[in-house]
Amino acid sequence: MSNIQILPMEESHFDAVLALMREFAVFERLEHKMTNTTARMKAEKEDFKGLVAQNDSGAIVGYMMYYPIYLSWSGKSLYLEDIYIQSPYRGHGIGKQFMQHFLDAAKTLGCKRVRWQVSEWNAPAVALYKSLGATIDPHERNCEIML
Repeated sequence: MSNIQILPMEESHFDAVLALMREFAVFERLEHKMTNTTARMKAEKEDFKGLVAQNDSGAIVGYMMYYPIYLSWSGKSLYLEDIYIQSPYRGHGIGKQFMQHFLDAAKTLGCKRVRWQVSEWNAPAVALYKSLGATIDPHERNCEIML
């Protein structure tokens, strides 16, 4: 396993991140929902923050995206939109590093809570999140309307 650096996501990473987003959509069996583009990411870059995992050769092998939200029951919070790590790089602590950066960002911003979703069939991710002290709510379900 090569040495991995966790770096802030920059506009120069967007093409590589978009390719990983497509991989993630396939991994989640939801590729039909993937409509994002690099141009849209550039136009909307003020609406999200992110990190990338970069290997020794400079390839982006994983990403994380998050953004601020306000939760009525707890106040200022961060929402973790995605973590995706390419298969050969999973199980080497990159997800834990991403999560630590995310939690540190939330604390620095004075957030009261962080929130995200995990697919119930993704046992490694569920195990990671539980190891960090997360509770997984079985009652809430996703709702969405595509505009």
